[in-house]
Formats: sequence, structure tokens, C-alpha cells
Amino acid sequence: MQCSSAMLQMNKKVYDRCLGKLNRYAKKKGLTIYYSDTFAYLPQEYIILLNKKDKGSITLLLYYLHELGHAIQNDSYFHKLKRMTIKAKRSIVLEQEYTAWVNGTHIAQELNILDYMNEEYLKEWLSAWSEYAEWLNKATSNELNSLYSSYKAEGRPPIG
Repeated sequence: MQCSSAMLQMNKKVYDRCLGKLNRYAKKKGLTIYYSDTFAYLPQEYIILLNKKDKGSITLLLYYLHELGHAIQNDSYFHKLKRMTIKAKRSIVLEQEYTAWVNGTHIAQELNILDYMNEEYLKEWLSAWSEYAEWLNKATSNELNSLYSSYKAEGRPPIG
């Protein structure tokens, strides 16, 4: 059954079922979920932050999947470089953001919820990832270094 975002937002039963599956998946992975003013994954604490203003909307589900994608994400090959240049840091951020969206798709498929939000997920992925790419090209060295610090190697082997 395919549902538009408007249908999903109006159908509380479907939304609650999807959210419940995501919560169970997160718990199984040892993650704690908190509502805050942003979306984020905090790897050192095994915490996912969900934006409380998006409670009840498909946006929360889309970014929940993305943050779960970060939680199961492997390290970047680029972390093997001996010298972390600006180009390498940009590449790591872009790669990690992209693979988190890919991982989110796999999680949604595994949980049998992708059909409820596939079109919206792809549109949000395209929008968010494109905005990251544009911002990274304009970011100052200090801004990039600040962002990059949250993508440092976490000891998980690279995919492949």
C-alpha cells in the first residue's frame, strides 16, 4: 500500500506503527532516543536526537531513519589518509551523509515500512544531501573543522 505524506500524516495508526518499529529497532541496537531541538546522532553516547517540533509528522520518521543510518554506518575509507585536507574532510562529510541515507532505506525495507514513505524519503534525501554539498563548498575552514569533528573515525571498519 502506497501512501502520500498527507495520508501518512492523517493516518495516525500507520504513523504510530512505523514509529513503533523504528523505536524497537533503535532499542535492539542499544540506542537511546531523546526529543530535542534538532536531529542528530551522538555516537559516543549511542543517542539519537529527534526534533520535537516534528512529532507526529512524516519528517520525524524520515530523519529518524537517516539518524539510524548513521548509527549502523561504517567508517569512511578517507579516514585512512595520512593528512586530512579540506578536500578530504568535505568528502568524508558528504560520504557519511550519503551512506546514512542509503542505510536508512535498508532499515525501512527491513522493517517493511518503506512503501509508506519511499517517495518522501527520496525527496528529503535529495534535498538534504544537496544542501550539504552546497554548504560544504562555501563553508569556512573553521566551520568545516567544527562539523568534521563529529565524523571522526569511530573504529568501525570501512564498508567493503
